Amino acid sequence: MKTLTILFVAAIMMGVGCSKSEDSENNPDKPDKPSPLPDLPDPNDVCSCMDDIIFMQYCYDNFDVNKDGKVSKIEASAVAKIDLARQEIKTLTGIGYFSNLEILNCKECHELTTVDLSNNLKVRIGDEMFYTCSKLSKIVLPNNILEIGESAFYGCSSLKNIDIPDKVTEIGYSAFVLCI
Repeated sequence: MKTLTILFVAAIMMGVGCSKSEDSENNPDKPDKPSPLPDLPDPNDVCSCMDDIIFMQYCYDNFDVNKDGKVSKIEASAVAKIDLARQEIKTLTGIGYFSNLEILNCKECHELTTVDLSNNLKVRIGDEMFYTCSKLSKIVLPNNILEIGESAFYGCSSLKNIDIPDKVTEIGYSAFVLCI
């Protein structure tokens, strides 16, 4: 009977532990808040929700500090910079778990199609951030950004529209040149 009770409690806790965190400030009903993060098939590995194998491998190679084959939420929150320049990535699903990300470089990622940075509240939209990402068709920016760097979206010819947050006060030179 004691074993059955322990198993029952463990099952309940696993169900609660695998759900989206209620303290993560992710609330789809409030547009001011970041969008919900994807569910983690493995709650101990932020890479388990990634759908791009190249991005996933980059994260394992660079951010699995304790070399356990997983990138924990703690390891992900320690990341301030991700440099994916010239990689053949298609999506950045799961990048929202890098909550302290400040610098992202996707320059010349010609296969990149979608990016959601709404949960990356410290990221800056820097110079040439998505330079010549010609297949980039959808990007969601964090609501708190203040500026968009020079040539940030230069040559993003598939980017048909972008919602620029109200707080943006500066858009750098050539930020949207060759965007249709």
